[in-house]
Amino acid sequence: MHMHNGGEVAAPPDVFNILYVTYFLLGVSLLLPYSALVTAVDYNDRDPRHPLELLVAVWYLYSNFASIVLVVVASTFLGLTRVSPLARVAVAIVMFFTALLAIPLFGTTAVTLGAAVAFGMGDALLQGTLYTEVGGMAPRFTQAVQSGTAAAGLITAGVRVVTKASFADNRHGLVASTLIYYSLACALLALSLGLYIAVVRRSLLYRFFAQKTASTRGSLQYVRLGDSDALEATPSCANADGGDRGMPRALRVMNVVWPQCLAVFVSFAITMTVFPGVTTTIEASSPLLSRLSFGWYQVVLVAWFSVTSFAGKTLPGHWLPNRVARSRFLLLGLSCARVVFVPLILLMAGSTRRVHSDVYVFVVLGLFSFTDGFVGTAGMMIAPELVQEHADKSAAGLVSSLFLIGGLTFGVTIAWVVPWVARAR
Repeated sequence: MHMHNGGEVAAPPDVFNILYVTYFLLGVSLLLPYSALVTAVDYNDRDPRHPLELLVAVWYLYSNFASIVLVVVASTFLGLTRVSPLARVAVAIVMFFTALLAIPLFGTTAVTLGAAVAFGMGDALLQGTLYTEVGGMAPRFTQAVQSGTAAAGLITAGVRVVTKASFADNRHGLVASTLIYYSLACALLALSLGLYIAVVRRSLLYRFFAQKTASTRGSLQYVRLGDSDALEATPSCANADGGDRGMPRALRVMNVVWPQCLAVFVSFAITMTVFPGVTTTIEASSPLLSRLSFGWYQVVLVAWFSVTSFAGKTLPGHWLPNRVARSRFLLLGLSCARVVFVPLILLMAGSTRRVHSDVYVFVVLGLFSFTDGFVGTAGMMIAPELVQEHADKSAAGLVSSLFLIGGLTFGVTIAWVVPWVARAR
């Protein structure tokens, strides 16, 4: 390791960007099971009263939110952080793997919803672990996880298109292609776990950040927005044992980062209000696209959403306006402005449809998913940077993940209980 002029030890390099790639693949694993369920919407029989996509989202996110609350409580009071990250990641991926295989083997709605619950529980465990880790690292690793979550939808949609096109356009071909599809998804899960075991635990950069986090158990410091050089110390928020299990640390961190966390909450809440429940009821307008059978148009729309979401989640890692990064409330304002997309999307779906244009559908849906990805990733990246100590950055990552899942859950709740959203068909 090298020393800065001030005597501080410099972080070792990320050789071949292997740590970045590892967290990217773990981000893929984070959302891969849910993306698999949403993308293969044409595999299960549909209930016209309750779209299966919305049912899956409800079961997944409610179990996800309940589980992330338990993870936060366990990390704060019960010493969950004493369990190695490797063990927590392994348990989560094994849960994903088992439930993912059960869906095509049994193919019933009950099994699908049960798998959604398992995915929600595993996602909370994995997400709490990952964002706690990357929160104490450089912002690019948070962006890697976020881009990985977007890539999960992109990968699953791409594989779904290929397998769907490779088999006969009937029920037998649908079942065969879905079996291959879920097998490939399981292979990606195994790859991400294997890379985490083989690389992350041997990475000098990973150990560097882990040691920095473990060594900062003192007072909470935060960066004053608008003044990059100004720091202000607040009273210690650690427990008497010096650990970061005390709720005061989490509360003090939340008091600093709440505008960015709320921006994440609002953005994802707006998204889940209409996606996937409403967007997958959109039908083609042109005669050519109207000929697409067995759910092709819906598969294409989900794939388009995944592509533009990936672009939005990747951009902040390369370009993030300083005004957005330094302003306390600008990102929150941008997030709230996304509510305009809700009526725009309702105008092209179901019984509320007033616009009959495929160009309109793709432009509005693309902007909707792109802004969702950009705002969500920017908030997750900025929040840990507003506190100074590495232990506080990790706490900010965990708090941000709680707001993220809370926003998703709130959005799907609106989609479920408000008739004009849940039944826009």
